[in-house]
Amino acid sequence: STQQQQQQREAAEIADETAIGHSKSEESEQARHISSMTPRRPSSGTFHRFASGGARHRSPQDHRSSIRSLSIRLSASSRSSVLSDGELDEEGDPDPNVAKFFDETTTTFQKFGLVVCNNCDTQSQRILKLLGPYVSQSLISAACEIIELALVGHKLSTSALSAYVIVDLLVRLTSDFVGSVISAGNTLISQIAEREDDAAKAGRYLQLSLMLYGIGYLPCVVMWAFCMDKVLMFLGYDDNIAEVGRQFAIPYAVAALLHGIGTGFQYMLDVVGHEMESTWMTAITEVGTTSVVAVFLCWERLFPHANLVSLGYVYALCSCVYFFSILITIRKRGWLEEHMEGFTAFRLFYSEGGDPARVSNYEATCLILLNASSLGFAMLLYHGEWQILIFFASWLGPAEVAAWGLLGTIWDANELIIEAVSEACEVRCAMFLGTGQVKQAKFLAYKSYWIGFVSAAIISLFLFLFIDVLPTWLTRDELLRQMIEDLIPMICIANFASGMMIVSETMLYAQNRYKLATAIACCVTMFVTLPLAALSSIVYHINLEGQTAAVVVGISLTGALTMYTVVKSDWKSLSDAIISSHEYDDLSHSSADQIYDDMYWDELPPKVKKAAETLGYTQSAWDKDENVPAGEKDWMELTTKEKAAAIILGYSEQKWDDGSSDDS
Repeated sequence: STQQQQQQREAAEIADETAIGHSKSEESEQARHISSMTPRRPSSGTFHRFASGGARHRSPQDHRSSIRSLSIRLSASSRSSVLSDGELDEEGDPDPNVAKFFDETTTTFQKFGLVVCNNCDTQSQRILKLLGPYVSQSLISAACEIIELALVGHKLSTSALSAYVIVDLLVRLTSDFVGSVISAGNTLISQIAEREDDAAKAGRYLQLSLMLYGIGYLPCVVMWAFCMDKVLMFLGYDDNIAEVGRQFAIPYAVAALLHGIGTGFQYMLDVVGHEMESTWMTAITEVGTTSVVAVFLCWERLFPHANLVSLGYVYALCSCVYFFSILITIRKRGWLEEHMEGFTAFRLFYSEGGDPARVSNYEATCLILLNASSLGFAMLLYHGEWQILIFFASWLGPAEVAAWGLLGTIWDANELIIEAVSEACEVRCAMFLGTGQVKQAKFLAYKSYWIGFVSAAIISLFLFLFIDVLPTWLTRDELLRQMIEDLIPMICIANFASGMMIVSETMLYAQNRYKLATAIACCVTMFVTLPLAALSSIVYHINLEGQTAAVVVGISLTGALTMYTVVKSDWKSLSDAIISSHEYDDLSHSSADQIYDDMYWDELPPKVKKAAETLGYTQSAWDKDENVPAGEKDWMELTTKEKAAAIILGYSEQKWDDGSSDDS
């Protein structure tokens, strides 16, 4: 009995060692042994042999250890033999809902119930945990935006309100277009947020996206400073209103620039586990800005000459306070301290030499710009579509232009909440795809549609209940009030289609399929929405309800096409592509003294295996010590990706070329 107890304790100790990987003493011994070796250039078929040139071998003890480890792993997995790796959650525990959803014996009705009715499972709890801060921020932002618009509509003239709405839409057009680099960077950060040793890489994505945003937005500020008055006159406003709008656009665009940079930091906080802190910062900022605007417009004794131009400088001042406050707070609290390693020198397109930061910055910049180009075009298409519709509305009269601008503000505030819901789901889906948990990501995408549908229904109910009150909050003009009141029921109907469309698009963004989402939206806008709107307003002179109906048809068609694309996605291939797109930067985590010559192919870490594949290795070539074409090249002859792969495997330029001379 004592001997059996002793054997059981030894088996438990072996299981613990297997779960961890290696004991600390074994890691230390192996590290000292490997670091004493000098890697050689693989020009003679000995790339992953020791510098001594001896063939790799394994002792009988190694084989016994491997067999024992394999048996322990099989025993540990026997409790959930029907579950694959893709059906395990982040803690490694089986998710029964995911397993049941992908079980071949589960009927369609049962799958529908898992998505709709089981809202207390692990997936739903984590989504709701992230959903609270996201929706809270959007609710606060939307409410403050409506209040500020109402203050301008009641305290300033109707012409000032029209200029305010048009300038806001145009500035938002450019800020969202350029801000697509921040959104693209945030998606990339989400994909690696739960991968080990990638904190510096996430910081680098944030730094590069903010740099690109600042560089791209400064020309927009200059453009609106000189061109805003011409745009307003083109829409039918007189010279005085156009000049006021131009002067208001200058500080307002600067405010948008500073606010966009601060928002980039908040996106990062949302993803890395500080969503509650980010929510509080949003609440303080939005409520503070709205309070300052209210005091400025309502306290006539203190500000007797308040006008639209001075209001623009108030916004700029509030954005400056927000910008510096968020930087100081993050610095003092240390919320992003572990990510600051990624904030390297200001390099964008360096790629020469063996410096890992230069190579990875070049690759990261290209990756962000590639995703942002498609996303930015989609943003430009969406907001540009609304600007074109404003031009169509000008054929109906100046009142219709103002009413359409106010309707756009309501619609944006409405979609802001749905976007918050979909972005929370996107973050979770991107995390699963970035860690290879394919079935978790697919199940989450289906559940996201249900969450988006419920959110759209709640918002539509709210708008319908306040259909008589909301227009009176925004303006004192009776004609504008009646126009808006007539259009709100159509917005309520469009919310359901809009919710499905936004969720589908964010799922495509999580899959890095920006181009496909943009192409679908572009085709529907160009061939459906705009032609129907032009027929309604320009040809037949129907009121704004005709334009609104055209938008509803376009949103419904876009939602149907994008949803079909998501449902028919090859999730496994998309996950593999996402993981490989980040592998270039794993060289920043490799040690220059570490090599993997004593390992078989199956023992290599994923990032090392990917680097070996980049150099042309297969499992057979690696295990049999076969030569590869990259081994015949000098360091300067290698491509950027091959250099990065060589650095991951422990090579520098000197070691690579020294190996070449040794081989010769």
